[in-house]
Amino acid sequence: MREAQKTLQNHVGEFHQNILGAVKGWENMHTGSVVDLVSDEHKVVAEVKNKHNTLSGGKRSDQYSNLEKLVMPKASRYHDYTSYFVTIIPRSPERFDRFFTPSEKETGANCPENALIREIDGASFYQIVTGEKDALAQLFDILPKVIEGISGEKTDRPDRAALGAYFRNAFAP
Repeated sequence: MREAQKTLQNHVGEFHQNILGAVKGWENMHTGSVVDLVSDEHKVVAEVKNKHNTLSGGKRSDQYSNLEKLVMPKASRYHDYTSYFVTIIPRSPERFDRFFTPSEKETGANCPENALIREIDGASFYQIVTGEKDALAQLFDILPKVIEGISGEKTDRPDRAALGAYFRNAFAP
């Protein structure tokens, strides 16, 4: 069960990466690349994770180091870009765009604040990418229709109010 759940979560994360990477001015770097998304136009790189508990604390500090190595060295292609560690489904529904300061494995101290290394929730990042404040909500709203269109079958699904309440519990407006 755990393996199936992890596989599903990985596919959902790839789904978001594909959607965001298809927006004009953004590029999906695909699995195995240094980062998931790049926008040279906006000078942004991003690592996208589906859920807040995707990475353990130690792996989060590794991610900080990876982002720092991309945006800080003058010789880097992404020098002076803003890097984002994106959590599509955050721990709590409040929106945030803040310094990414996970604790370091070795010392337990937080990584230093750096204006170019940010942590952001999924709804806020969708807004940055699309320019639409409610872009993630729009995606959530249209998905059942798209699935019905692709499958050719009407699916039994909860009413729109129930789906809206579910969305609001995960993502604050």
